[in-house]
Amino acid sequence: MLIGIKNASKLIGISVISCCAVLVCTMFLNFYLDILSVESEITSELSMVFYNAQVSTAKVVCLVSGGCLLITSVVMLMFYMKHYIDTHKKELGILKALGYSNRLSES
Repeated sequence: MLIGIKNASKLIGISVISCCAVLVCTMFLNFYLDILSVESEITSELSMVFYNAQVSTAKVVCLVSGGCLLITSVVMLMFYMKHYIDTHKKELGILKALGYSNRLSES
């Protein structure tokens, strides 16, 4: 068997981490969009200064958290794929020698 339970559990773990990263980014993005919707209700100039600071903070948090979580997820996925290929090099070579292509299915 080329894909075992151990390999599937590692992939599921990476998928869960990726989904958590998407959830966190979505929550920060919703915070940013909620802040943008309150702009019309601001009356004083001092409140507008505070509002602009909050919008800037929300932008930075969205970009930094989203970027860091995206990079972390991609790096983990790349290490997993490299480790999988390295540990199953012989099996993949045998399949290649038998005539299997790099694509999943041939039409």
